[in-house]
Amino acid sequence: MRRYWRNTSPVGQRLILWDKRYEIVGVAGNVRHDDLTAADARKIYVPQYQGHTPP
Repeated sequence: MRRYWRNTSPVGQRLILWDKRYEIVGVAGNVRHDDLTAADARKIYVPQYQGHTPP
């Protein structure tokens, strides 16, 4: 996240992805899903639909 928000915390910042607005609520460390020797890859986790639409 330092690549995008160098001098401030990304928590609380907002993004627009796939025509929807999201607020960053946390940052995960380096994550490797399939291969522990693979290079770091950028990932984003979005909330699962829970039956309501945010305002």
